[in-house]
Amino acid sequence: MSKPVFLTLFVAMSMFAFARPARAAEAVLKDKYHAIQVDRFDIQASVEFPADYLLTLQEEILKQLQKTHKFNEVLRTGENPADAPLPVLRLTGTITHFKAGSRAKRYLVGPAAGSTEIFAHVAYIDRSTGETVITEEVRGIMTGGFIGGESMDVTRDFAKKVVTTTTLVLEKSLPAPGEPAAASAASGRLPAVVDRHVVAISSGDFEAAQQKLNAEAAAGYRVAGFAATGGKTADVTMEKSSRPAQVFLYRVVHTQWLPTLQKDLNKGADDGFRLCPHTLSGLGVLSLLMEKPPGAAKTRYHYLVHNTWRVSSAQKDIQKDQSEGYVLSETYEPAGGMHVVVLEKAVEKGSD
Repeated sequence: MSKPVFLTLFVAMSMFAFARPARAAEAVLKDKYHAIQVDRFDIQASVEFPADYLLTLQEEILKQLQKTHKFNEVLRTGENPADAPLPVLRLTGTITHFKAGSRAKRYLVGPAAGSTEIFAHVAYIDRSTGETVITEEVRGIMTGGFIGGESMDVTRDFAKKVVTTTTLVLEKSLPAPGEPAAASAASGRLPAVVDRHVVAISSGDFEAAQQKLNAEAAAGYRVAGFAATGGKTADVTMEKSSRPAQVFLYRVVHTQWLPTLQKDLNKGADDGFRLCPHTLSGLGVLSLLMEKPPGAAKTRYHYLVHNTWRVSSAQKDIQKDQSEGYVLSETYEPAGGMHVVVLEKAVEKGSD
């Protein structure tokens, strides 16, 4: 081989070698977003949440995010990064449930008797495009503290959960070129909604909850949202579109023991069901909803579930699984500090 040809090939191979890591450098959210803006949360209608808690919550999230050093800049609403073109991830949310609790009951009767609770729907949005990157449901429950603890301390505990969720969300893979960013559970699924209402379910009777959802499905409704309203109850939003009714089927998966969740999820997947986004919750011990479309599905799904006490371990699990084709689907932090992550992989029918 002549020297000029060899040099040309060498240069081309070198360029290719350097190009590959450059493409992989923005494989996950944390590689794209180095600045985050923390907005003040909204309060859902009918939820009585103290206005001063909102400011405290925003400040706590800002302070705790700064301590993680996951972002070069942590911004308030209206602030801009030092490098103007830098992509900014907006963190915003809506308080969907609040129970003030009782310090006296926590101290005199027991933690569960007077627990203070905050539940919220949290969204991560690309500030420049306005596209929702991912949404999560976050719960904060304060059951103790010195002499029962102050109820307002729940904002600090809740901020910690939001920050933990953010840390795990940053490991989520970015959409492939041309693929739309993930939005909320109902995004793009039910255009031209003609009716919407809420169905209350309870962990006291999971069989009745499943029957309720399937009765709604038989009438042409589909699950479009889920919000825990307490330790044992949740509201499921059902929507009907103007399209000819498609009858879906629902399964309520619940477990008293975390290690069985993966087995139960994959049993549902083998039966043609798929995890409904953002329905993993602490009803009972742990529960979620699965949905089966009408007709024979061309694609089935496989699930991996990890539970760990360490955020760093959960991050490693997500990184490993996503390198093998899985996608981060759900994160959840039950009371006590355990981190639960669920990953999903589409598998063509007939292949493993």
